Amino acid sequence: FGAGEVLSLSSSFPKGGRHQLRNFHRHSMLSDLFVVTVSLPAEICQGQKGRGAVLKFRFSPYTHIEFLRVAILKQFRERCDIPVQQLSKLHLCHYLEEEEGWEWLEEDQMLHLYQLPSECKLELKALEPVYRDIRVVIPQLECSLSVEYDQFSTVGDVLRQVLNTSDPPLDPSLGYSLYHVRLRTNLDVCDSMVHYQFLPNDVLECRLSIKKQQSMILSVKIPSIQSSRKVKVSLDETVGELMSTLLRRVPDPDDHRWAHMALHLTPHTPASSLSASFSSAPHQPLLPSSSYSSSSAYSSMSGPPFSPLATAPPPLTAGPRGVWMEDYKFLAAYKLKPSDTLEFKPKYRPMTFEVRVFPHDHSGGYESPYANSELLVAQDALISEVVDLLCNSCSLEYDPRFYGLFLHDDTQLPGDVAMWDYLDSHMTTGYQDSLVVHMIYKPLQVSFQNEPDSAVVLLTDFSQPCQVLRDQLCRKYGVRRYDNYTLQYAGGGRTDRTKWPTNSDIRIKLNLQLSLHNQGVLEQENVALVPTDGEESPHLSPSSPSLCSSTSIESVHSNDSRVSMMLGEENVNIWDEGPDNPPKNIRFLHSRVVGATFNKLVEKITSSTEHDMEFVKTFLLTYQSFATPERLLHKLIERYNVVRPEGVSLREFTQMRQTIQVRVINAMKHWVELSVDFKDDVLLQNNVLNFIDTVVILDHPRFCKPLRNNILAIKGVIQKKNLKTFRDPPPPVKFPATPTHLLGVFDFDPEEIARQLTIIDFALFAKIKPCELLNQAWQKKKYKHRAQNILRLADRLNNLTLWVATTILSQRDVQERAKRITDFVLISEHLHHMHNFCTLLSVLNGLENPAITRLHKSFSKLDKHISKKLEDLQKLARPGDHFKILREDVKRASNPCIPYLGLYMSDLTFLDNGNPNFHEDGLINFSKCRLIYQQIRDLILRQDKPYNFEEVPALHESLMKFNFLDADVLYDVSLQREPRERKQ
Repeated sequence: FGAGEVLSLSSSFPKGGRHQLRNFHRHSMLSDLFVVTVSLPAEICQGQKGRGAVLKFRFSPYTHIEFLRVAILKQFRERCDIPVQQLSKLHLCHYLEEEEGWEWLEEDQMLHLYQLPSECKLELKALEPVYRDIRVVIPQLECSLSVEYDQFSTVGDVLRQVLNTSDPPLDPSLGYSLYHVRLRTNLDVCDSMVHYQFLPNDVLECRLSIKKQQSMILSVKIPSIQSSRKVKVSLDETVGELMSTLLRRVPDPDDHRWAHMALHLTPHTPASSLSASFSSAPHQPLLPSSSYSSSSAYSSMSGPPFSPLATAPPPLTAGPRGVWMEDYKFLAAYKLKPSDTLEFKPKYRPMTFEVRVFPHDHSGGYESPYANSELLVAQDALISEVVDLLCNSCSLEYDPRFYGLFLHDDTQLPGDVAMWDYLDSHMTTGYQDSLVVHMIYKPLQVSFQNEPDSAVVLLTDFSQPCQVLRDQLCRKYGVRRYDNYTLQYAGGGRTDRTKWPTNSDIRIKLNLQLSLHNQGVLEQENVALVPTDGEESPHLSPSSPSLCSSTSIESVHSNDSRVSMMLGEENVNIWDEGPDNPPKNIRFLHSRVVGATFNKLVEKITSSTEHDMEFVKTFLLTYQSFATPERLLHKLIERYNVVRPEGVSLREFTQMRQTIQVRVINAMKHWVELSVDFKDDVLLQNNVLNFIDTVVILDHPRFCKPLRNNILAIKGVIQKKNLKTFRDPPPPVKFPATPTHLLGVFDFDPEEIARQLTIIDFALFAKIKPCELLNQAWQKKKYKHRAQNILRLADRLNNLTLWVATTILSQRDVQERAKRITDFVLISEHLHHMHNFCTLLSVLNGLENPAITRLHKSFSKLDKHISKKLEDLQKLARPGDHFKILREDVKRASNPCIPYLGLYMSDLTFLDNGNPNFHEDGLINFSKCRLIYQQIRDLILRQDKPYNFEEVPALHESLMKFNFLDADVLYDVSLQREPRERKQ
């Protein structure tokens, strides 16, 4: 080869290569070229005397090895007549004398990088094959194959392998081809597989060349953005290609909300005709969340094409619910019509499952060894399929038919219904909680000692440790010391529940660490709660000293010490307090409690004979004046474990127990709603959730949901929807009469400004919790973390006051300042009519700022009726007789209303400082709690009814944050605007 011929091979060099070679051609001499001697192995081409063929070449040192090899192989093929199949496996290498071995020349490198002499010897040798796998989908057979190829394989080799190994084999004469899904192109059968540089997740399709069909325009609905897209498609495209086109036309396609999208088809044709049109598709209802990738339309096929649950797929029907389109199928397979409804929406939705299952070798206690499982569940997945997958993924021991899927109120979901259809149809606000999988409850006959009236049928989990059942029966029959009782097996089931087995029947004490199933107890058989006869129980019990600091606290169920309570030694169990004994443990005045011990107050709010909701709210709002949240929870759990008094029949005790336990649950529910104690206290949240999941779920499952939802809302797991609506539409917005491109605050009507201020301030006012008003939390450093909403509103109102003064003084002209004062007077008048006293007082305080009141020239320019309105409004802000005029005005105002917080803060401060928390005899001063509650109640009632105003975004955003000057700076600016007059 001449130098010109070598340089012509550089036409496909990367960017900059041509320029590099042009410079070389211009400045280099022919003698600078490398002289390369290349030899072929003897087994490839026999030369004279058994030696291989040898040729000499001249190359530029900047030649790529890839083009060097191509040029050399071309010359050998032409001169020696060697088949291409043999030459394609040969690669260049040179001998290293120092290392006594061969070095392969990599094709993406240049010749000069190997530091070869100007005259060098190279040899062509065969490389060892390196095998790779690629996934090939065959839509016609609805399956996929994993095909192996090496660096010498061509596309035609892979295609022949697919056609021969498919089941049944495909006919090559029909014209199959391989289609690259990511590149969206057909592969040339003559090209090498290495040429396409496949990625690990790439997928090929073995397509049948079908006749081009007429294109059609489809309208695809996208519910996520409440819009639709019109797409022109050809029916020889796949569903995956259409999905890729749609993803390019949605906003922010990389957002996670598009991760699990698929096309859903609701045909316009009758279900009978559609059923015959569709071929059966692999049914994959579930995908683990870790196995799904959104990088490709084929991400759902990253695993095997058929899941274990797909061995018996249900028949593909096309009723009004339609079908999910498989992304590897051609659009022609669905026989689409312009009238069909296509939706691009999530096919999989995430769900968290709590696995409350106990293995046969469980060592006792309430804790299940299985972790929560998160899955992506298909929209059409049946509940029975979900249970099957959970059993397989968690390796549960028993048959999946023994397990069920439950809500947190222990309602079992029917197995033959699609899970999401059931949840969406039964939950009006959308199901946001997790689901529970555990053994389906079976009937068991239980009784207490030898009491004939105690025998009942109880539904229980036969796989859980007997300790759980023992504790449940102790609560049911009012037993005080759990560790003094055990379970006793008493033989087969009885048709007469009131008859207990005689002494001749077999009685075996059960091991509390093992389950009923492991000890051979069958459903409908008899199990009794009996004393241990002084034997010491080896397991942890509610009376264990490790659960609390006082051994006198014995009846608290703490779920294996997960509820950690710290009480002083002087505390007495609530069931040891005894009856009312005035004035020792309680004090009355006119039949009202004015003082009591903490145990008595907890007893009163959960009484089985009387229920005063005002008393409950008073206690829950004010208890932090004399107790901690941990102590209150401890006492409520003590109260929940009702002890059966002597001489009370089991029927009477059952009614009393159920009433008290329900009252305890309701007290906890109101406590969570009214208090901020749970907001940042994760331990307190978890303690209540553990109590619900291990105790309440067994005794009163239907009361679990409200209390659990309140806790989960605080944790941010679920979101409660605001259901407050208005019967009447809001008043029309008062836009500027002559709108400009850039609108300022005072371009709007003063009434509209007052409305937007009211919307903002009421949103802050409505967030104030009752407990923020206790113990003067807003002004005591150690309690300020409890009063964040009060402090946030107070800061805004202070800033509003400074903004009013700053806005007036920003006007240099006296007439403009008078105009701004007039605007604020009119805004104040509208605020007064809206009963927004909080914002009204802030605006008036701004008008009475010393830097404003001294502007006599500005005030002299006001109209007389404006001056009169300002004078009348300023009477409200005068503190005479403890804001008597303002108090009367607030009292007359109807809701919606934002009262002036300063009134309540001053009254609460007076009550807190003027009354002790305890009487001289140590009883809690509940009279003080009532007075404080009355003040707080009046304030909280104002939060019930919001304002029916429409938000104006431009004005609303301008009033969210204020730009203002400090008080000292304001006075200096005021002196500049209107200097002091010199005395004559």
